[in-house]
Amino acid sequence: EVRVKVNISYAVELEEVPAETDKLLGECEGILRRLHGDLEHAIGQPPLELITQIDSIRVSLEALDRRFDDCARIISGYVELKNKMTQGTNSEVDSD
Repeated sequence: EVRVKVNISYAVELEEVPAETDKLLGECEGILRRLHGDLEHAIGQPPLELITQIDSIRVSLEALDRRFDDCARIISGYVELKNKMTQGTNSEVDSD
């Protein structure tokens, strides 16, 4: 099976960015909890089953890492934009 990754995007109001990121992180938390359960279940399994379960966990961890990276990029962009807006406001105040 060929896996192809694509980027998706959608627009939200600037002030909604932290809440949207929190939603994504909540999904990450759910995935992480499921993976923890999968790992607990994998321990002690027969070798062939264990190999399959480890592979599945690793694939899910890779997807989880991408989601964390998405969250970090979103929040970094948000902070950068807020800083620019603050600097712009400060420049206007300084020039008065």
